[in-house]
Amino acid sequence: MQIFKKIILVFIFISFLTGSFCLAQGKGRQLEIGYPTLPGVETPTVTQSSAFGDYLKYFFTLALIIAGLLAFGAMIYGGIRYLTSAGDPTKMKDGMNQVGAAFLGMIILLSSYLILNTINPKLVVPNTPSFEGVKLGIHACVTADCVDDPENHYDNPVLITESSPDLEVELPEDADGIPQDLKAIKFLSAPEDLTVKIYSGANFTGNVEIKTGGQEEIVSAQGKSIELLYHYPGVYLFAEKDCGENSDYKIYQAGSSTLLNFDDKTQSIEFVYGFSKKGETKIYDKKYAAILHEQENAIGKAELFDQEEGECKNIGADLTGRVSSISVYLKPLEQSPYGGVTFFGDNNYTHDKEDFVLGPYKDKSVSNIEDEQEDSDNKITSMEINGHYIALLFENPDYEGNCEVFMSSEPNFRNHRIGQCGLWGRGDCLSSFIIRARK
Repeated sequence: MQIFKKIILVFIFISFLTGSFCLAQGKGRQLEIGYPTLPGVETPTVTQSSAFGDYLKYFFTLALIIAGLLAFGAMIYGGIRYLTSAGDPTKMKDGMNQVGAAFLGMIILLSSYLILNTINPKLVVPNTPSFEGVKLGIHACVTADCVDDPENHYDNPVLITESSPDLEVELPEDADGIPQDLKAIKFLSAPEDLTVKIYSGANFTGNVEIKTGGQEEIVSAQGKSIELLYHYPGVYLFAEKDCGENSDYKIYQAGSSTLLNFDDKTQSIEFVYGFSKKGETKIYDKKYAAILHEQENAIGKAELFDQEEGECKNIGADLTGRVSSISVYLKPLEQSPYGGVTFFGDNNYTHDKEDFVLGPYKDKSVSNIEDEQEDSDNKITSMEINGHYIALLFENPDYEGNCEVFMSSEPNFRNHRIGQCGLWGRGDCLSSFIIRARK
């Protein structure tokens, strides 16, 4: 039974670490990176209100895998001890007990999974990471018409779904084993989903031609390397101003507490909305907006961007080249008339004669909160969000200084940075705010 006890202790210890880490995250601890990738589990990177659930799912699955491997290993080890202890009844009994204990441990692990799955499948079946957009790509052809003669394999079109620095390696050789040249490309993706760059030299060097086309459209093309630029829906961060055509960029479809290799590089931002097509008409199903933060974990100065699709905006002077995290939300497809964000002069969404109530606000930017209240010495202490809204709260007027983002009600700002100003860190900071509806 000792091995069984060890397995259970390991499982409890890992679960304890999970809870400790989640609690520490809420106190502004810098997010560790480099979590091992688990099958079917989204590696936690988001610091939004849903982050606790992401961590819980991730570490529960990790703990379950480790405990299961330990139990399986213990079963194998016990079986080996049993088989190699012939003639020694005591050791044979110990081996059998170890196999039985390991088997019982595996049953308990399976039972815990089934119980949690019965209570709520989302507790144990995490969402897989989603990055929308299918890489259909192109066919690269060595014939001008991209026609494939079934009796001749030397002219077979080559499917390309990723950028290729050397087309000579990709394209088929002729009957004499000599590499053939690119003559044309056939688009497999819709024109709004893909742009192709053809370079005259290998490794994306030399003259470049930009090619676009609809599905099944054949375009003449000559070159030694090819770059495929997919237009995935999401938030595009560029390393150059004005969303430079040749600029490095990263795409985000959800918030991230760290930008990893793109940290402090962002110069401009652009959105690509998600849509489906009904005939020739675009029907949008996802409209993005983003908040860029000065520091990791959505800390420090921040700037909101909610411009229309395809409109490039440069980052403000305070954040240019200093963006380290991003919050992403979906704008409503239709403006909701219900709910709003209400501020209170006391905690727990209450007020008395000396306190005040501001709101509800549905779509409002206030550069100085003193303009909204009669008594400028009285500060906001709690905030109630009724409906789907996002609130950016700034410690200084004109949307300056540290910013904190909320997507749910907060009964007492003392638990957050926006309520920890002053000499003893017990004063309300809120001086300006931005309220926007979200999907």
